[in-house]
Amino acid sequence: MYDEQELDLRTLKYVLYLRKSTEDEGRQIRSIKDQERDCRDLAKRLGLNIVDTISEQKSAKKPNNRPEFTNMLKRIRLKEFDGIIAWHPDRLARNMVEAGKIIHMLDTDVIKDIRFVSHQFSNDANGKMLLGMLFVFSKHYSDDLSSKVTRGVRGNLRDYKSGGTPKHGYIRDTEGIYRKDGDNFTIIQTAWHMRAKGVNQQEICDYINSQGYQKFIAKRGGHTTFTMADSTLSNLFKDTFYYGELNQAGQTIDLITAPVPFEPMIDRDTFFMVQELSRTRRRAGKKNRKPILPLRYMVYCDVCKFDKPMQVGRTRGRDKVHRLNYACLNKDCPRERGYKSIRGKLVFSEIDRVIKEKLLSLPDSAYDEYLKEIKSYSDTAKTKLRSDLSRARTTKAGYEKKIAELSPSLSIVKHERALQTITEQIGEASQIVQQQEQLIEKYQRSIERSTLPAIDKDEFKATLKEMAQKLKAADVVQKDIIVSNLFLKLYFDQQKMTHYSFKEPVASLVALPSFQTGGGGWI
Repeated sequence: MYDEQELDLRTLKYVLYLRKSTEDEGRQIRSIKDQERDCRDLAKRLGLNIVDTISEQKSAKKPNNRPEFTNMLKRIRLKEFDGIIAWHPDRLARNMVEAGKIIHMLDTDVIKDIRFVSHQFSNDANGKMLLGMLFVFSKHYSDDLSSKVTRGVRGNLRDYKSGGTPKHGYIRDTEGIYRKDGDNFTIIQTAWHMRAKGVNQQEICDYINSQGYQKFIAKRGGHTTFTMADSTLSNLFKDTFYYGELNQAGQTIDLITAPVPFEPMIDRDTFFMVQELSRTRRRAGKKNRKPILPLRYMVYCDVCKFDKPMQVGRTRGRDKVHRLNYACLNKDCPRERGYKSIRGKLVFSEIDRVIKEKLLSLPDSAYDEYLKEIKSYSDTAKTKLRSDLSRARTTKAGYEKKIAELSPSLSIVKHERALQTITEQIGEASQIVQQQEQLIEKYQRSIERSTLPAIDKDEFKATLKEMAQKLKAADVVQKDIIVSNLFLKLYFDQQKMTHYSFKEPVASLVALPSFQTGGGGWI
């Protein structure tokens, strides 16, 4: 280790490292130019020799995400630089992997000195300890910010409000609700139908651009002319949002049944027709083209209860016939030998059985009870439910804040009676939080049920019967569409479906007689 009193800092070669990432906007961290000006002022004041400047606009939250930073450390090891000048320690690292590398390079004298504008560093035991703590604080800030953003997004999604990427053909209002964007909605909708009919993407791009399509961008204050590119269109045609399924922050929201106004651009069948077309329209003669694999994210292993869906694939038998199979991805799954995977034929056979046993045999009373419950939710009742939900969330947030404010006192207060009082207050607040969580879940279920559509009994029965008849003769795409319209998840043990969950409105329709008769088999 170098003794700062013996080391002449003016003889060292310093590299100036500047960094700014998009996550810093909210904190108004100084811009690259501001950082550079402050750092150069510091170098001039201390008489330090800057031999190179490195800057990049990358996040330091995860390691190995900054090529310039990695290259800088490499050049330091090659003795091109002796020290680093940066505006603040969090410019160097917000993760403990890269923070550890810097501390280790200081320990081994590879880095002889580090200078910060906003922090005084000394290359000794105390200095490195404080630097390590600052790196920890930087990581905590980054993690906490990420957690709050994710929690906020998920909270909004529970209210069916989006804060994600804007969607073509829609305007997202100040409440986070997607609404049709006039002629722009019609242009993109036409593009979907063109694609479903087999029109190639370049022609569709030309059509969109010829119609004067404009995208709504709130940050720019309104609509702006947008030139549609093939890559953008490819991503658009893969987005389930357009038939009413919003995927965001690891959650999936069904906008069709949500208690907010939303009009899907296409139906589910059109979406899957486009997906099938995108696969089959690949370059002619291309080998090893991936086949269509139905129910890719719907079949789950009930033997090991693995949280990821079973992997669907195809195997070729001795008779040279390809067959579907579903295999558990859990390496430690205790499935018996010979039952490591489930044949696709068996999966669809079980689905056919459930449709016949549970759906085609539904009594008329089930439909009558369903319609009775739907009609029981008046507009006034729906408004009250939303008001109750909002009040429960506010109450929960208030007591969570109280717990957060009281908790630090547990490590500070020494008086036994005062400590007991604080502990009791935290316990009472925790109980209220749990009660409000139960109420929130109850109100959410009621709101979802209040938005279910009315069903014409005869028409719905005819549709179910038609689906059951088509399922056996359908191709893989049609099978996927039929099953996906009825089920959410399917669970299998060694070779049999153990339980399953229906999609709405089927789930509520089936649930009513199950409550009356004690039936089972669904979740």
